[in-house]
Amino acid sequence: MSIIIGNRPGFVVFIAAFLAALGICALFGTSAEAPVMATAGILLIPMDLFWRLRQKERDLFNHEKGGNLFYVPVWVMGVVWIALGVGVGK
Repeated sequence: MSIIIGNRPGFVVFIAAFLAALGICALFGTSAEAPVMATAGILLIPMDLFWRLRQKERDLFNHEKGGNLFYVPVWVMGVVWIALGVGVGK
């Protein structure tokens, strides 16, 4: 028996969103934590939903139908990271 804290789609979406967020924030001349977190969160939501909605049996929460980290869907983590990014930025 093994403990799975994530899956490949989750890891790929996570890395892609944060690399894109770093690039976007660099274009605007910042590398501060809050804008990067908020931007990554904004990117994670559509990226993960796109992956999930392409599946035959669509499911917004099933860990086998999209990206997950610690069994939490990546799009939910995107919402949390937007909140953290906005909250930290104040």
